[in-house]
Amino acid sequence: MRARSLTLILVLLFPVAWALPSVPAPFGPDDAGSGRDAPDAPPSPIFVESGRAYEGNLSDTRDVRDVYSFRAQAGDPISIRLAGPQACLALFDPSDALADSRCVVADVQPVATFLVAREGGVWSLAIASNTTPQSYAFSVGVNQAAAQVLPVSLELVPNGGQRVEPTQSAEQGPHTVVAVLDSGINPYHQFFRASALVDAPSTWLPGYPSSAQPLALSLDAPDYATAVAQDRATFDAVPRSVYHADTDTFDEHLYYVPGTRIVGAISFGEDGSTTAPGGTTPILDEVGHGTQVAALALGADASAPDGNVLVVMVEISSLTVGDAFHWVAHQPWIDAVVLSREIAADAPLTPSTPVVDDRANPDWATLAASLSGKPIFVASGNGASDTGTPPDHCVTYTSVFAGPAWITRVGAADPATGNPTWWHCVPVEVIARTNVLAPTEDSLNDSRVFTGTSASTPNAAGHFALLLEAARRAGLDVAPQAALPYLLNASAPAAFQPGLARDPSLSPLSTLDQGYGLVDDAALARAEATLLGGGPPEPRPEMTPWVALDQSIRHALWGPGSVTAGPS
Repeated sequence: MRARSLTLILVLLFPVAWALPSVPAPFGPDDAGSGRDAPDAPPSPIFVESGRAYEGNLSDTRDVRDVYSFRAQAGDPISIRLAGPQACLALFDPSDALADSRCVVADVQPVATFLVAREGGVWSLAIASNTTPQSYAFSVGVNQAAAQVLPVSLELVPNGGQRVEPTQSAEQGPHTVVAVLDSGINPYHQFFRASALVDAPSTWLPGYPSSAQPLALSLDAPDYATAVAQDRATFDAVPRSVYHADTDTFDEHLYYVPGTRIVGAISFGEDGSTTAPGGTTPILDEVGHGTQVAALALGADASAPDGNVLVVMVEISSLTVGDAFHWVAHQPWIDAVVLSREIAADAPLTPSTPVVDDRANPDWATLAASLSGKPIFVASGNGASDTGTPPDHCVTYTSVFAGPAWITRVGAADPATGNPTWWHCVPVEVIARTNVLAPTEDSLNDSRVFTGTSASTPNAAGHFALLLEAARRAGLDVAPQAALPYLLNASAPAAFQPGLARDPSLSPLSTLDQGYGLVDDAALARAEATLLGGGPPEPRPEMTPWVALDQSIRHALWGPGSVTAGPS
């Protein structure tokens, strides 16, 4: 933050006395804390503007402080709400003099409001806690009765998380393609750029249809709004695609975006999400969900994304999920599929009479995609209410999307500890980090934190895609479904660490809410070493009886011959 003429006070919270210490301690002039709120040595102050709330968290044991600046006037209230557990706050006026301070305990007095009593200008707020390794989430707002509530499940990326740019893409060499069924994509974002991918994919990607058309877009526009305005007519000319269930054929309109890793884009319709209204422009993401899912499916949260991992955006509405899966099943050039549509995976099974229309039976469509050799990663859901509010568990067995035995169910893990967050639907095969950075739908370079199993599911799929691409770069002829067990078996459940805000579950409960364990860079490295070394997947004998039981339940509910599932 800005240089201070007066040493700030480090306020620490002691477990037995909820008061500021009488002896000041030094407080550094800038913050190396948590995520987007206060990056290391920022070039300018982090401002919270009047009328909006700002989110943050403290969870890094090396830095337990966050500092914010406010353009505040006399009479403005500055409200802070904690999501737990506790912190002390100090307000500094434009001359850096301590104006007010207090401590807040989330389960006793979660909201603290400071009233700016003197001249306007740039005020500062210091937030500090000595409760590490526990973490708390907070929100700050100016001119609000109380800042927005932040449940613990919405903690931001700790320790200044940064998105890593992928390696350079090339038309030569092997590629891995992930299909994302979602709300569209922001094709202008820098993360998807690939200047070397300009030729028709049919000339360098085996099996890709020659009928696909280029979607020539203004990738050199100075900003997102200008780009969309220049390309409005191009998007308006994109027709929707239609699936004909009676003949298993398509009226398809497939596009690719030269100069990007978006090797395919097709629209079967669109609608809103549970948190945003729907869009009207085919392929273009007007919600934000699809862009972030696509980026994570390309390895945006991995330490070394590979530019030859490519994405197909299959835009869907809530009524065309099955259509999209059937289309994907017909594409031999696609290696894996991701469905991360928030509440979709939570939908309970309410069978009445069997329905013969494939479009009303997504399990039939996912089976077709699975039989075509593609692993399918589906979000396990964000609790029964789709809010991630614990304790809000539900089961994946009753979900038409996550229930079938051929689906890889993905739960959510805390970004700092790897612990399961305890609110996704269970059982699952694996968990992956949520609350991670991913590109936004309305900018060329910005990222924001993406939450829930909507984020963890493509995160797991992205690590799988990197594993498959590594095997292909090594010259291995490995089928996608044959590579999946290497990643599953290499995933380790979180270790028990007493004192954490959310301790991980222990066996045998861990098989329910962690499955094989956490998919992350460490699991990817272990899987790569085993697969490239020519050996079988790592043995996981403790999982064998549980997997057998789980599969028998899923087959009874969704397998061939069951009341709910389609034909084999």
